[in-house]
Amino acid sequence: MKHSFEGIPLLQIKDLKFYFKFHSFERSKYLDQKFMEYLQYRPSFEPNPLEKKAREDYWSLGREKRIVDGEDYTYQQEEVLVKAVDGLNITVHENESISIIGETGSGKSSLLFSIMNFHLPHLSHKKGEINYISRNTKTPVNLLSLSEQQMEQYRGIHLGFIPQLPKESLNPWLKIGFQTGEVLFEKLSVRQEKIKERVLEFLGKVVLPDPKINYNKYVDKLSGGEAQRVCIAMALLADPRIILADEPLSALDTIIQANVIHLLLTLKKELKSSYVFATHNLGVAGQLGDTIAVMYGGEIVEVRSKEKFFEEPLHPYSKGLLNSAPWYAVKHGLELEEIPGELPKPHEWPSGCKFHPRCPSAMAMCQNKKPPRMQMNGSLIECFLYS
Repeated sequence: MKHSFEGIPLLQIKDLKFYFKFHSFERSKYLDQKFMEYLQYRPSFEPNPLEKKAREDYWSLGREKRIVDGEDYTYQQEEVLVKAVDGLNITVHENESISIIGETGSGKSSLLFSIMNFHLPHLSHKKGEINYISRNTKTPVNLLSLSEQQMEQYRGIHLGFIPQLPKESLNPWLKIGFQTGEVLFEKLSVRQEKIKERVLEFLGKVVLPDPKINYNKYVDKLSGGEAQRVCIAMALLADPRIILADEPLSALDTIIQANVIHLLLTLKKELKSSYVFATHNLGVAGQLGDTIAVMYGGEIVEVRSKEKFFEEPLHPYSKGLLNSAPWYAVKHGLELEEIPGELPKPHEWPSGCKFHPRCPSAMAMCQNKKPPRMQMNGSLIECFLYS
């Protein structure tokens, strides 16, 4: 099943499961840290010994820091299975922007990492299908079936990624221009002079001040907003069809957020890519997305057009998210309400409907039966209230 967005399907995710095994770190920040380790551990290419040494030093420093930075995590002895993504289904269409919303720990980042098919540390297993339809062949390719070497031909070329922490994602020992153009050098064999020309063009597109000057700077000389613009340019450089953005505004102040939102909307219209945004900010989701997908417990529980979602949310969790947003409560004359209870730890999801312990409309069947997936007037919903 798919939602009613009119367009050619580019990415069809079917019954996706993405599990981790590890000694339980109780904070959901774990998955973000694992991705940061991946970026720093796995260099894309080694152009010379000096840059290779810089990459090795960066990884060593980052790894050592994370080991001693014990305040961020609570450790337990037993190894547990974390269902980061659990039987998820969604379709991304050509020229569509989907905003994935949900509380921290609901699985939004894990979904994006799954699509990129990152071979992360502590990965237990992946199941299901992530079928990508390429420009040339028009034949679906299941990204999960590809080797790491094969997958590298899709990252950056077909799938772009904008990270949550821009300054931490850029290598501090490499100049901005050099690392921005890596994908063109390694994967498309573009000549160096053409790479610089293209990088400067895209640094200009993302409205980075003085592109020629910043081209030769290191990341520590950039502000957070400037670093995020560099990451956006890097993601768009090879003209990928789908851009995945993991909380791309959360590290920025309000004024810079507004500027980056305007930038992303302008680039979407100009470059005609599809976007998948992960965010917990409902206002940002509404500005960036044509379609809203609500995620809870590693599952998509509702998919609706932006207009329908904000006018009449269906799932009790969706209603709870909106009713806890001050601007929404004021606009609709509602009393501000928090969602009762707390999000369970990732290895302690309940049986049945995962939201039932917090749901004001829960029924007896919700405790031990998984809700059916249904299509209603162009929307998708997983809830017994509509069965």
